Amino acid sequence: MDGWPLWQRLYKKQVSRDLDVWTTKGWVTPQNAEAIRRSLETQDGASRLPLILSLLGAALLGLGALSFVAANWEEMPRLLRLGLLFGSLGAAYAAAIWLYAKQHRAFAEAALLLAALLFGANIMLIAQMYHLPSDYTGGLLAWSAGTLALAWAAKSRAVLGASFVLLFIWTAIATFDAEISPHWTYAPFWIAATLLGLRLQWTPAYHLTLLSFAGWMLLAADGLHNYGWEASNIASFFLAMSLLVWIKGRVLAEEGQRIGRVTECYGVIAVSFLLFVLQFDTMNFDWNTGSAITLAILLGASIALLVYGLPLRAFPPAGLIGIGALMLIAALPYPLALAGVDEVQLAAGVGGVLFFAYAIWLIFLGTGLASRFLVNLGFTAFAVEAVYLYIETVGTLLDTALFFALGGVLLIAGSFALNRWRRRVLTATKGADA
Repeated sequence: MDGWPLWQRLYKKQVSRDLDVWTTKGWVTPQNAEAIRRSLETQDGASRLPLILSLLGAALLGLGALSFVAANWEEMPRLLRLGLLFGSLGAAYAAAIWLYAKQHRAFAEAALLLAALLFGANIMLIAQMYHLPSDYTGGLLAWSAGTLALAWAAKSRAVLGASFVLLFIWTAIATFDAEISPHWTYAPFWIAATLLGLRLQWTPAYHLTLLSFAGWMLLAADGLHNYGWEASNIASFFLAMSLLVWIKGRVLAEEGQRIGRVTECYGVIAVSFLLFVLQFDTMNFDWNTGSAITLAILLGASIALLVYGLPLRAFPPAGLIGIGALMLIAALPYPLALAGVDEVQLAAGVGGVLFFAYAIWLIFLGTGLASRFLVNLGFTAFAVEAVYLYIETVGTLLDTALFFALGGVLLIAGSFALNRWRRRVLTATKGADA
């Protein structure tokens, strides 16, 4: 696999675990599985060290050039300024072309990254030179769009990673400084970057795609109030969206696509986090037609994916029941609002029971799907909820010394019991994915 050493090692481990599962299911013969493992072991994992060093060097060169020009900016004639700016940018592009021609792809990637950084420096310094109106969002948009276009033209992974970062900085500044929320203009650029990541089949791009999407959703949360959405509407929307991401990832994983497992992990983590934080506050319910239609679309898409995944056995029967229950929780505010219920208090009561049930369901779901990740997440969720409930309930009834002493005993005993239970469960998932 063409990637950095860390990702190569993770990829080899993932393939080895997948081969165990595929061999058990009869999809791959033991002989072919061993041949694939031997081919992975022959790959040179240290050969990508020059790429890491060259990328770091390119970043330092870009910062150094920017610092030098900025320090001597006032003393330079305008023509010399322009010559330095365009000359350095042209030299970076020329170096990248020459390095590609010589088959030095790692160093060519570094030269392209340097060109992307210099492109942004040119935008900022030329704007300063000609006293253009101060528009941080416009400048960042030009820099981000140019970097993304370069990534598409050169099929460069390093430049693609930089474009993800720049695009997110742009949407964050547009949200906070320009007070544009939700910042819908970000969506087409994010889609373009995501499509390139899929085309390059680059695992770090999958993480950047999902992390940037999650960040953008969080930035847009406050702006949803502009459409008349209340907290319960927003919570339902986020829960339904997280469920859709989880189900989509599960289906893609069963189809053998690498992005599937990454997507599934982010989706289930988001669902777990949202269910946990629902306990912190009273949920007020209010009917909103726009949010109801949006929720119906998301849940409809989730149901369609579940039906599509039935032949693939993406979820066992118990998994389908649990997913259906989570969908009902996401949709619950709307029938409650129609019934005249104004609010529901979940803290340390119904919410705790609900989250414990969810954690146990995750453990059994992970066992059924031979997924160590789901099993470990289930045990983690169970332990976190136990600690939270202890702090919220027992801690208010005892003095400080007894509180900490009893807490320590319970934590030690609980961790021992959970670890024994976890070991027994993981025995059934031996050879599963991490």
